[in-house]
Amino acid sequence: AYYTRYLATIKDRIAILVTFSAHKAHYTKYSNDFIKAIDSLIVVADKKLLNDRPNMPIRPSHEAIGVPITNIIQDQTGAELPPEDSGWLSGGVSKIFGALFLLIAIGIYAYLKIGKKNKRKKR
Repeated sequence: AYYTRYLATIKDRIAILVTFSAHKAHYTKYSNDFIKAIDSLIVVADKKLLNDRPNMPIRPSHEAIGVPITNIIQDQTGAELPPEDSGWLSGGVSKIFGALFLLIAIGIYAYLKIGKKNKRKKR
């Protein structure tokens, strides 16, 4: 689980939103860093940026802003993605390599353990 802290403010018609997310195990460790980062923020935007722009009307919550996202949703479902290449390490071959690697690791571990026991017996 993650905890998230939000800070939002407005200065001279410039909206600022800062978010901080951290895993619950590390949240307290990093929360002071978030507070220090917030304390160090300074808005340096010039008011000249806003002179020619009237106040924007508030949009209703059901109105979409920006381009439609229907294409993005289709890409996320994988409907238009090409099929994955099976490659030479697919299925059984990768399992065989995994089992072989595991057997080698067990063999090295056993060899080292037996070697330590033999050294202790010789002393």
